[in-house]
Amino acid sequence: MAADPDQQVREGGRAAVPRIGGGRVAALEILFASPAVGKMIREGKTSQITSAIQTGSREGMIDMDSSIRKLFDEEKITARAAYDKAIDKEQFKNALEAEEKRSK
Repeated sequence: MAADPDQQVREGGRAAVPRIGGGRVAALEILFASPAVGKMIREGKTSQITSAIQTGSREGMIDMDSSIRKLFDEEKITARAAYDKAIDKEQFKNALEAEEKRSK
């Protein structure tokens, strides 16, 4: 028997990000299926899904940029890696510029 679609959890997206010191670390976007999200998808309003994820953060949802920000704040990835993988690159622009100045 299939699980109730409203109770299903899916991985919205993932990105393998270069880790400081070598290897890679996963940045994950987590989305809980809900009637509202289903409606957005059916109506082609997928641009609103990030907002729904941010609203659902108290329930454990996380958008890709927040996941990348957490990895950056925990010093697991560089500003360059964060910038390259981010959807909203503007939020990592200052950190990237500072990192590039330090490396010169």
